[in-house]
This record gives sequence, structure tokens and C-alpha cells, in this order.
Amino acid sequence: MPQVKPLASALAVIVGSLALAAASTLHATHRDTLTPSREEARLTSAAELPQVQPTRVRISTFNVLGYGHTMNGERGFADGRTRQLMANQLIRANNLEIVGFQEMEPPQINAFKEEMGASYDLWPAYDYQGSAAVNVRANSIAWRKDEWTAIEKTYYDAPYFKGVNVPKPIVLLQNNLTGQQLYVTNTHNPANTFGNAQSLRNQSVDIQAKKFEELRALHPGVPIVFTGDMNDRKNFYCRFTAKSSLRAANGGVRTSSSCQLPTSPQIDWIMGTTDINWSGYQQLRTPYIKKTTDHPLIWADATIKPVAAQAAGIQRALVLDIEGLPSAALSPQNTPFLWSLRNSGASTLNARTNAETSGALPNLISMLTGRAAATGYGGHGVTWFKDNPAKKKRRTVKAGGYVRSVFDQVHDWGGSTSFMSSDPMGRLVLRTWRDAGAADGQGVDYGKSKVSVASIRKNDAMAIKVVKDQLRINPRALSVVQLSSLARNGKKSGYLSPAYLKALRGLDRRLSTVFTALAGNSRTAASTLLVITADSGGHGQKATGSTAQNYTVPMFVWGSGVPGGTDLYALNPGYADPGPGQVSYAGAQPIRPSAVANLVTGVLGLPAVPGSTAGVAQDFNVFKQP
Repeated sequence: MPQVKPLASALAVIVGSLALAAASTLHATHRDTLTPSREEARLTSAAELPQVQPTRVRISTFNVLGYGHTMNGERGFADGRTRQLMANQLIRANNLEIVGFQEMEPPQINAFKEEMGASYDLWPAYDYQGSAAVNVRANSIAWRKDEWTAIEKTYYDAPYFKGVNVPKPIVLLQNNLTGQQLYVTNTHNPANTFGNAQSLRNQSVDIQAKKFEELRALHPGVPIVFTGDMNDRKNFYCRFTAKSSLRAANGGVRTSSSCQLPTSPQIDWIMGTTDINWSGYQQLRTPYIKKTTDHPLIWADATIKPVAAQAAGIQRALVLDIEGLPSAALSPQNTPFLWSLRNSGASTLNARTNAETSGALPNLISMLTGRAAATGYGGHGVTWFKDNPAKKKRRTVKAGGYVRSVFDQVHDWGGSTSFMSSDPMGRLVLRTWRDAGAADGQGVDYGKSKVSVASIRKNDAMAIKVVKDQLRINPRALSVVQLSSLARNGKKSGYLSPAYLKALRGLDRRLSTVFTALAGNSRTAASTLLVITADSGGHGQKATGSTAQNYTVPMFVWGSGVPGGTDLYALNPGYADPGPGQVSYAGAQPIRPSAVANLVTGVLGLPAVPGSTAGVAQDFNVFKQP
């Protein structure tokens, strides 16, 4: 089996080297020289910080309409200081964490610092003292002090009015919780105030694209966010995306031969490198905002893959769901492969199905949606166990409307997905997320169907053959495989009967062949997180009921960066080992298969599944000791 590399040392090298490289190689015509404090120096080697969850940050571009434009009440606006106090209220009300300002003049800087300075840093503000200070200050960047710390500040030059070069700020921030580093840069490209400035805007865009690509080449592990009033729509977007790897927070499509603008593009933009996943884009023009500025307030939520997952190189996930596998069935004799996986990965034999039902179909849907089953618990509504009657063939997963799943999250952010099952009940998954689907949850439209490849096979052997072929030929960003032979055998012959245990030994051998296909392929071995769990247990000839054997199921996690021989409860002190009993949804929760949905979204750096309640903080840790 592949060796698991030590995570702490890998993180120290990655995080520390990025910061040191930034300090030694990032140059510009103008530079804000920093002598890091001891705290800042400590942050640049933040391997001890918890880095197992994604970094989430709300970023805004905000042209606050300069003080000089409304000194005499022009266009019915209040003075700039009053409007900045209104802007401060908008920042608080919308929970903006990083803001790129434009047209921020000294009275507005003062109003921001006086009211927001305890919570936010603002730079350059008055730090820059050169001849272009007025225009440099106008493009100041703010960030929440409790969330981010600046570890590097610098500038690059780009033309502004009449072709005069103006230093533009670039700040390297580090997240205080996750250790993630992020470059943020902000601009105001010239308007046509002194005649047609298209040529100057084009020059600025070319300089910016080149600068950010150089920065990306020097520090490929550090995402870049670019905010600003570009004073252009199509001319900016199509030119900039042709020359840089940054893409818009509100979507749009750029190929080598075509350029499609996002819906309702503005002249104010938020751009980012492709290792940032954007969601929740807003361009707001409420009456209050219209009294504050002549621009919309624009913001979007950025999600960045956990530092631990970056260090491990995880790019995809394979989830194997076994129907009818109670933890009591596992032993070195009956399941030698799964037992060995406990030594090479992280695991527990004391996970719990949903509190209200241990049925396979409800728990499978919970695994995909991150929800309980019953709608009274905020669940997905699938509380039935069979999907065969003709009158139910068109039934889909609904709970007051379309229910989003982990397939939606991976698909909507450009990933390929697959679902394979040896259980006819799996057709519910196909009808809901392949055939019906819904509009994408973010800017780029990848289509309503959320499952790229899907099939229902007659038995486990056929389903496993398909997944092994897929791993060899075209591994997906997310593959979910449901295997049902054990459940069928348990219901026929009795769970833990000799016939059941014989079938279990055969399944264990088949699972080992999947692992061999995964671990023996250079395309997947170091880049795939493998999760094996069960959507149900079983006792007697039933998988439902109050017997512990029905609701106590295993979970195994394997992959680069996952510490071998580790108990998942030890990695996750926020979850409570339930002992022998079933546990309600009140109080501290056990590990449940429903946590898998947001384990996958978190590891892949995607927003949590909308409407999910299990693992919604995306802090289910499979990578390192806290």
C-alpha cells in the first residue's frame, strides 16, 4: 500500500516555503517594506494551526463614490463621510470579510478607521506617501483582523488617468484559523473622464494579467483574488481571461476560441484563480445602497480546499456504500481486507445510521445530501424502504422542493460525477439527480443533470467491474458505488449466518480488487480519498429495528495524508462516541454516514451541500490530530 507521508512536515514545508518565497521573490516598482513581528513570523510557518477544513471567506468589491464627487450634495447624495458610515453599516450587515475599495478618499478612510478600525485592517490607506498617494489610497483593501493577518505587502504599476502610472496594492494574507494564504489585489482602471481611455484600460489589463500570471508561477499554491472597478464589461472580461488564469466569481465561460460573459455583468468585478470555488454571488442595488454610492455592492463567497488536502494532493473521492454491513460482522477472518484498512487508514466500527431509521435507502440519501431522513428533523423526506411499485417509479427526492446533494456541488463547480449501484432502489438517485436535476448553484452553467455517468447493475461483481474500469480509464472527481449483495443475503439467510459470512468474505475480496485498482494507478493512488461505509446494518433477517446490530455500522477512510491506525473519534473530539446505544439528534452527535456528503465537499474545497445539517461546518477531520 502507498506510504502515508507525514502531514505536519508536509504542511510546514508548503506553508513556510510559500511565505518565505513571497518575502524573497515578490518585487514591484514600489514596495511597502515589512519587518515581520514575532507573531507574523510565527504565522508564516503555521503547521500547528488546524488546517483540516476549507477556508471560507466573503469578498467584496465596493466603489464607495469618492468624497470629492458629493461635497456639495451633487445628485442628491450626502457628503462622503456620511456615506462611508453608511458603507460601514453595509459591510457589517453583509458580513464582508475582505473588501477592495475604490474612490476611498481621506474623509472616508478616517470614517472607516474610526468606526471599523477595531475589527478591520485597512491598507495602503495613509501608509503610502509617494506622489500618487491620493490614487493609491483610493484603492485600499480591508480585511477582518480576527480572520486574517497580513504577512506581505507590495505594489505593481499600471496606468490611470492620462497614462500616469499608479501603484496598485497586493497584500498576502494568511487565515488565522486554517493557515491558508491568499493574495488580494485591487484596482480602479481609468474611466473616460479625460476622453476615450480604452487604450489605457487595455494596457492596465495586460499588465495585470501578466503580473498575476508571474505571481502564480512563483507561488502556485497561493490563490489570487483580484477586485476592482474595471470601467469595462466585455472588453475587460474577454481580454483579461484570455491572458490570465483568473475567472469571474459570477461565472462566464472562456475557451481558447470563445468568450461568453456572465449574466448581467457590471463594470465592478471579483476575479480569482481556479483553486477558488465561488458561490453566492450578489450585486445589490437596494435603496439604501443607492443613497450610499452610484455603484452596486458586489460580493461573493470563496471556498478554498483545506491546507491538509492540498498538502496531501487530494483531487477526487471514491465512496463505497455497503448495504447490510453491521460492524459486528467484521473480523480479521471474515474481512481481512477491511480489517487491514484499519491499519493503513482512519476508521471507526461505532458509527451510527440515522436516528429515526436504519433503513438502507433513507441512509443512502442521507449520505448524498448530508441530511436526516424525516422532514421533521430537516431531512430529505425519504423514509420509505422500497422503490419498486409502479406507482412510485416517478418519485424523486423532495422536501418542500428539490433537494441538493453532493453530486450537485461537485457538478456545479465543474467536476465529473458517477453513481453505480447493484440495488434497483438506486434508480431513485438517477431520477432525482441525473434525470431531473436543477439549475446550477453558481455562475457557470454545466447543465441540470448532476450525475455524469450512472448505471444500475444486476450484482456487485458487475458494479465493481464498472468502477475499476472507470478508475483505469477516466476517474471521476466523485464516484459513489452502492453494493447490495450482503443485504440481499442477510434478508434471505439471516445476518451473520454462515451463508451471509461466506458472501461477506467474497465481498471483502472484491473490495480489495477495487483498492488495488485505485492504489496501483499513478493517476489515482495519491490523489483519491477512499471512503467505505454502510448505509445499514442488519439483525436476524431485518435491517431495521432498535437492535444495535441494525444501527451500528463501520466507516473507513484511506488516502494520502490520512494517518494510519487512527480512530476517527480520536481525530474528531467534537463528535461523541455513543457507546452501545442509538443516539437522537439532540446534543453531541456520533459519526454518521450522513457526514460523508460534506466530508467530500470539504476535502474538495467546495461549499457545503445547501440544506445539509450533518458536517455542515466541513470540519470532519480525516487528516491529522487536532
